[in-house]
Amino acid sequence: MMDHQEATASLDRFSNELVQLCATYNFLIDRKSDGNTEPIEKLLLHLKQLKRDSSVVHFVVSNAIDKQYEQLIGGSMDGLIKLVEALHRNLLAIEQADDVLLAHDDND
Repeated sequence: MMDHQEATASLDRFSNELVQLCATYNFLIDRKSDGNTEPIEKLLLHLKQLKRDSSVVHFVVSNAIDKQYEQLIGGSMDGLIKLVEALHRNLLAIEQADDVLLAHDDND
């Protein structure tokens, strides 16, 4: 059976890192007066990889919830609620990363 706390912590780590990378990207874009785009390109590569990994974890956890629905409902509702909230935060962070990547592609 899936551990709520471990899955929630993993999703939150991905969400937080995605949001931080998006904020860093926005900061770098605002300050890119010297024409050096290497830090931005490295950040975008890391953002793409992290987004992919985050999406995979999101998919795995969502499927585990579907497959273990009856056991999860019989367990701690508090843990399940926190897990669903973490899934939602992760999805929002993935969408934010998508927005950054699309905006960067549009500016090229």
